[in-house]
Order: sequence, then structure tokens, then C-alpha cells
Amino acid sequence: MIFQEPPLDHPVEEKIQWARHYYQLFKDFLLRDEAVHALLNQFEKAARLSREAMEAAGIMDECRVCEEDEGGSCCGAGLENKYSAVLLLTNLLLGRQLPEKRFDPKGCFFLGRTGCSLLARHVICVNYLCKKIIDGIPSNVIADLREKEGTELQILFRIHERIKDQLRAIDEKTKRTIEAVARFYDHKMVGHLGPLGFRRSTDLTRLVECLCHLIHQGFLLPGKSLFLDMGCGDGRVNVLLSYLVQSSIGIELDEWTLDEYIPLKKELDDLLQGRSLLIPPDNIHLFHGDSLDKGLQETILKKTGLGFHDFHLFYTYLTMHEEFAALIAQKARKGAVFMVYGLDKIIPRFKGLTLLTPDKPLAGVIALYQKP
Repeated sequence: MIFQEPPLDHPVEEKIQWARHYYQLFKDFLLRDEAVHALLNQFEKAARLSREAMEAAGIMDECRVCEEDEGGSCCGAGLENKYSAVLLLTNLLLGRQLPEKRFDPKGCFFLGRTGCSLLARHVICVNYLCKKIIDGIPSNVIADLREKEGTELQILFRIHERIKDQLRAIDEKTKRTIEAVARFYDHKMVGHLGPLGFRRSTDLTRLVECLCHLIHQGFLLPGKSLFLDMGCGDGRVNVLLSYLVQSSIGIELDEWTLDEYIPLKKELDDLLQGRSLLIPPDNIHLFHGDSLDKGLQETILKKTGLGFHDFHLFYTYLTMHEEFAALIAQKARKGAVFMVYGLDKIIPRFKGLTLLTPDKPLAGVIALYQKP
């Protein structure tokens, strides 16, 4: 899958970021699904009935006394690690906000000033009752509560599986979309295979091959990586990468070349919509100017919140690769990857960067470098 859910043992901040990104990208698609929509409504009702049963049994009051007066709490730090990214996405679809940081250093990441910030909770959080509560409440009351909790968890499981099915469908549609985007722009090639021989266009079909390698090697993290094309031309590489990264930023020195971005993208959008494919996400930002200009870098920071040090992936079509490599070696973050397109038998080395493709370029055209 392109959109691989972060493993359960990854930091909760990473899972929250994944959930927010795919909520932003696919919330309309998911909420329009009749099954997802119906299950979310059923779950809200079931979760409300469970909570009402807990309150009627006096459990909420007991837990409040335990936490405030006796210094105990079931919602300790580390409990958040049991939450999957899809479960967090479910909470966003239910209208809940995910916290930016931990409120109580000793408490669960999702524990706020007034209690848990989540509506869809892990089975442990729903089912756990301490011995004190179980011993103090009639068994028939506990049995009624367990029945309501069972209904809540059963519906939540169905939501979880339906969302995963829909994400798999989106994943396949995204792959077809990326292939269609590559074909669209490759048919409008300039340079060696088209008009305007003084310009060069990336062969996007070849680039797609390289992106699969980058994902497999962990250099490109879908939905998380930040991408900068230093010499983006008409923005075609930025459009392709927009499906895979959190933000796709491009810089082009020739303003008249950059002007081609909007009409080409409009034509592409119409084509994709006509084929029921995905139009590019709203995460593309293109700028006119010199990639080496500190003033332009400040402008990008002000408009996007991204400084040069924030980017994970850099790209260029051979032009000024030595100057860009020096800038990346000096200012980029540790682990940043520099992709240079247009290489063949001679692969240059750059001071301060490690060559990741010493034998031959990926797909015969792209060399990879990394800042150690």
C-alpha cells in the first residue's frame, strides 16, 4: 500500500499526524460512504448509552473521587500507545479534536482537563473497571453496562474495518491516478522528446519507478514527507508528488514557464474528474524566483511555515546541481535526500552528501544523495 498506516508501536504524535493528514485528504470520500456514515451515527448513539449507564451506576463519580481525592487514575501515561492511527482517524470523523501535546505529564496523551478527549476509545479504556467499583455495584447493573459496552465496541470494530477497506480502495485509486498523471504530462514532454529543446521535462513514468524505491527504503514517507523541487518548470513533478507528501513546494526561475502550471493543471483536473480519479490535493505551492535566494526562502517560510531545514526531499533536473548540493549539505536537515534527475553513466559526488546510488542511477536517470 502507498498509504501505509503507522505501526502500533510508533510514537503517538506520528499516528496523530497520519490521522490528520488523511482526514484532510479523504474526509469527504469517507463521510459520503453510506456504510461509514450510518455506522458513525450508530456508534454515537451506542457510546452515549454506555456513558449514561456508567453515570447512572455512579461509576463516573467514583472515578472522579479516585483521581481528585485519592491520587489514582486508570488513564496513565503510555495508554495512548495502544491507539491505532485508524482509530484516531475515526475520532476525527466523529468531530473530535486530537490534542497537540500531553496535558498531564503522568496521564494518557488524550486525557484533558475535563477527561478523555476521544469518543471512539480502545477496548481497554471502554471495558476496564477496578475491583473497588466491581465490588461496590450490583452484578445486574454491571451486566447491563457490559451489554451496552459490547454494542459500542462491536459497532466501532465495524467502523474500523470499513474505513480500512475504503482506504485500500483509495490506495488503488491513487495508484491509478498517479499513473494517469504521469502519462498526461509525459505526452506533453518538452526538451529531448518535444519542442523547446532548451528546456527539459522529467519523464514522470520513470520517476514513478524511483518513488516506489524511495517509499520502500523509507526515504519517502507518504503523508509525512515535505518536498521541494528547485527548478520546478511547469510544476509537473510537484503535482505528481502532491499525492504522496504532506506539502509539495516548487521554485522556478523562469516566470513564463511557471505560468504554464495553471492551464496544464486545469486540463489535468478535467481529465481526472472525467475518469473518476483523484484530483491533486491542495498542498501544492509554487514560487517564482531563485532557489538560492535567502529572501525567497524567507517568503516560503512566511507563506507555508516551512523553512529550508524542514524539507525531507529535494529535487532538481541536473541544472545547478552542484550549487543546490552545497546548499543542502549546509542547510538541510540530517537525513534529507537530494534527487538529481538526468544522470547517466557519470554520477557526480558532492561534498557533505553521501551517494546512495553509486553503481547506476535509479531507472537509469536519477541519482540519490543523503545528508549524513
